[in-house]
Amino acid sequence: RGNPASVAGRLEDLVASGLATREGDAGDGVYRYAPKSAALRAATIGLAEMYRTKPISLVKAIYARPPAAVQSFADAFRVRKPGT
Repeated sequence: RGNPASVAGRLEDLVASGLATREGDAGDGVYRYAPKSAALRAATIGLAEMYRTKPISLVKAIYARPPAAVQSFADAFRVRKPGT
């Protein structure tokens, strides 16, 4: 079971990303899958198909380390104390 506040936050993330809609108040409303674009719908369908046919590959991709170039770019935005 999830923490209700955490679940409400993740549902609101789906609304903000354009994958769902909310009817009613945040956390207490009804949430529905409703992608805002054909591209989001296609991506969701593709992801569901991959999960159905290759779940282990999908989980590995989610947890895989990012390529070095991506990690280097992300590291450039880390806030560090001077001299560290």
